[in-house]
Amino acid sequence: SSGRSHFGSSPRPVSAAPVHGCVEGGPLELLAGRMEMDQALQALQALYNASDPTTKKQADDWLTKFQQTPAAWQVSDAILSRPDLPVQFRFFAAQTMRTKVQFDFYELPAEQYSNLRDSLLNYIDGFRAPEHAPIHTMLAIA
Repeated sequence: SSGRSHFGSSPRPVSAAPVHGCVEGGPLELLAGRMEMDQALQALQALYNASDPTTKKQADDWLTKFQQTPAAWQVSDAILSRPDLPVQFRFFAAQTMRTKVQFDFYELPAEQYSNLRDSLLNYIDGFRAPEHAPIHTMLAIA
C-alpha cells in the first residue's frame, strides 16, 4: 500500500464525490476544499494552543459543527494522511471519521463504501505504534 488514502480525494461534499481517480470539479471547488481544510486546521490550532479560553471555546464550537458537515469526511481523511500534523489533530480526524460512519453514513454514495473501507483499514494499519493507540482505537471502532 502506498500509505495514501483512496477515500475522500475529491474536495466536494461526499454526496457528490466521484469515485477516486476520476476528474473532479473546477478551481472554485478545489479552492473551497482547501478553505475547509485551512479553517479546520486553524480551529484545531486554536483549540490546542490558544491561551485564551474564549478562543478555545469558539474553536471547539466551530469544530463540533464542522464534524456534522459532509465536508468533514474529506478533511478528516486529509488530516489522517498527514504525518506532519500533531497527533491531537489526527485524533480529532479519527474521532470525526468514527462519528461520521456511526451517524452520517447515509451521506456516502454506495460507490464510496469500498473506498472508505480501504481507507480506514489503511489508517488502522498505519497507526499501530503505541503512541498512536488512541487514533488506532478510534479508527477500529469506526
